[in-house]
Amino acid sequence: MSRLLMSAALALLFVVGTTLAQDGDKKKEGPEKPKKSIEDVFKAKDKNGDGKLSFDEIKGKIDKPEALDKLELKFKALDKNGDKALTLEEFTAKPERTKKPAGEKPEKKPGEKREKKAEK
Repeated sequence: MSRLLMSAALALLFVVGTTLAQDGDKKKEGPEKPKKSIEDVFKAKDKNGDGKLSFDEIKGKIDKPEALDKLELKFKALDKNGDKALTLEEFTAKPERTKKPAGEKPEKKPGEKREKKAEK
């Protein structure tokens, strides 16, 4: 009988503890913000309201050269008609893959050693 009571008490403590832990996690997150749709993001970035996003509208306040270079490559990949502006359709389209998927390793010939990446 005492083992049954002890087991029930432990189970109750476990349930109460996990419930309190989950409630604590919700409080840390803060109030939920409504999620913006991709169209809302597009409209917010379109400062002049012409229905297209120029590179300057996309880049915003980014000023790091490396980040700008990456952004420019992505911008050009999305700009299918080459007019140096993105329509909503171009903005929401997925760019074509130019690299092999992550995790795919280049082919190695038998007996060949792979070169190690140089440390930065």
